[in-house]
Amino acid sequence: MKNFKISSKLIILVSFAMMVLIVIGVYGLVNMRTIKDQMDSLYKNRVLAMEYIKKISDAYAINVQENITKTVFNQVTWKESLENLEVATVIVNKNLDLYTSTYMDDKEKRIFEESNELRKKSKGFVIDVKEILKEPETAENKKKFQEFVEGNMFISLAPYTHKVEELYELQESIAKELCNNSQSLYNRTLIIYISIISISILFLLFLSIFIIRGITKKVTLAKHISEKITSGDFNINKIEFSNKDEITELIESFLKIKNILTSITDKIKIYIDQTRNGEVENIFFDEKQYEGEYREMLAGLNMA
Repeated sequence: MKNFKISSKLIILVSFAMMVLIVIGVYGLVNMRTIKDQMDSLYKNRVLAMEYIKKISDAYAINVQENITKTVFNQVTWKESLENLEVATVIVNKNLDLYTSTYMDDKEKRIFEESNELRKKSKGFVIDVKEILKEPETAENKKKFQEFVEGNMFISLAPYTHKVEELYELQESIAKELCNNSQSLYNRTLIIYISIISISILFLLFLSIFIIRGITKKVTLAKHISEKITSGDFNINKIEFSNKDEITELIESFLKIKNILTSITDKIKIYIDQTRNGEVENIFFDEKQYEGEYREMLAGLNMA
């Protein structure tokens, strides 16, 4: 970097800062997209799935088991009980269709397939109950209904409802895992963000100090040289520079001015000394060595 011009150094500084911002921005967008996808998946495939399963579970608990139990104890009429079972059938079928439209992993598929096998028995039990409830509500039919329920309801419904509960618990576990993954990704992104920004700030600070010190040192030197030339002090040692930039070129221009003025003043001093000693001779300036106003001035002195 020593041989770089100031403009190049500043371009590098700004480019690095822009590159850091771009990296942070791209990394942030990618992780934000990942977190968004996880949240979408959590809602569509887990939260909604849990809602569907809950409705199925509630339908069996309220519209089937509780309803049949109340029917046995004559707390609802057979007509009302039959209507409740029809509602349960609609709710279960609708939410099962919605649930199957969500994403299921291998474990979830296995449990769902097992629940479907168990549902066949529970579904058959509900159909048989409906057939009984369609008969006249006589004492004999009530006794038949009670005996059928007591002998079949638990063994027909419990395995399926337990399996539905297992599906619900699995959804809770997966949802919790997705939340934890999103939180971990957020924490990891935050740590990387802070690390990149901290390292970038330190690097930019170091680079800025390096550039500023280089500029300040040379500007101070240029100011010192210009002040010496202005005061008529041409006693300036030769300066070697390890790099070339705009300020170095400015200092070299000052030194060229100093050399020109030194050459002219030296010959004028000789002319003055000769005049004092009465040994005046023509002093010839090699005007070709100079340019611009210097050449014109020295050419005039040669003619004089």
